[in-house]
Amino acid sequence: MSMKILIWGTGENTKKYLSKNEMKASEIVGFIESKPTVPKFQIESGEGYKIYRPADVKELTYDFILVCVWHMEAVGEICDICTKLDILDERIIFMRNIRGVSLQENQPIYFNKYQNDVRAKELFPVFWKECMEKTDIALKVVSARTIEDMLHNSLLQTAGFCEYTEDYFRYRTFEFVAEEIREREVAGDVAEVGVAWGTFSKLINAAFYDRNLYMFDTFDSFDREEFDNDLSTATNKEDFYDDYRNIGVERVLEIMPYKDKCKIRQGLFPNTAVGLEDHTYAFVSIDVDLEKSIYNSLVYFYPRLNPGGFLFVHDYRCHNLEGVKRAVRRYEEEHGTFYKVPIADRSGTLIITK
Repeated sequence: MSMKILIWGTGENTKKYLSKNEMKASEIVGFIESKPTVPKFQIESGEGYKIYRPADVKELTYDFILVCVWHMEAVGEICDICTKLDILDERIIFMRNIRGVSLQENQPIYFNKYQNDVRAKELFPVFWKECMEKTDIALKVVSARTIEDMLHNSLLQTAGFCEYTEDYFRYRTFEFVAEEIREREVAGDVAEVGVAWGTFSKLINAAFYDRNLYMFDTFDSFDREEFDNDLSTATNKEDFYDDYRNIGVERVLEIMPYKDKCKIRQGLFPNTAVGLEDHTYAFVSIDVDLEKSIYNSLVYFYPRLNPGGFLFVHDYRCHNLEGVKRAVRRYEEEHGTFYKVPIADRSGTLIITK
């Protein structure tokens, strides 16, 4: 039986799935993409398919929509879009088969309500095995390791923070670090370089509700010249660049619990730190992916980190972003070593302290 299938997403996950040849090219109606900058999609055969906007879906005839998106923020955004367009129904099957959070309402959404696992396994066994099964296994591992801790009250269990279970070890470790900083009365502001959608900044803002949070980001992807010259980004580079386009300050501030404490510094760091030279910090998150920016962030923030403070460097053990580790090593070779501990979160965050 021939099916009419729409695929939501035109990035790396979609390409990997299509390379498995689970469906005929004639069964693909087209692709849905909410980003206006995404170019026309090409599959291996070279045949082009039309890219539809989400608003076009109600006018199309289809049997299923396969959502080939992995980032939790993007999945939550898709749920919000589908809800507004009244197309969130049993025909939508999510690659990420776990609980998400509505970005508009900060309330949990259970994708299983819209996803029949038996049907998915039967009709799309490759989709199920290659995508969903991996998530299910990961969840079982996390659940086994954290069930006792999850019974205790924490920010991770507060309404609006449910999405933190996707990288539980990083976020829960941050909570413990924040408690240490408070108990030891470490002075200073808090900051994040590389805010993106504000997911981690939201947690920093909640934990340090009485301190200024300096948020450094372009809010529109990477610096183009630095990105093009960074040879350590082992991903589909243009897709990776587009993933962070057009985020916008307003969208990020919308999810912050203590907006009055958020100090936006938009632009390329460290140019955006001008005027803050005398500030010191109790906690800093560095999550800018590229080698040069990681190095510049360490040069700026480590000397300004107060004794007892902590600095997180994200993606330290990420095999797709090897420049992060090189930046850390370069800093230590030029400025001296520091106390550091890598943790086993999703991307091997490095914790630095004084």
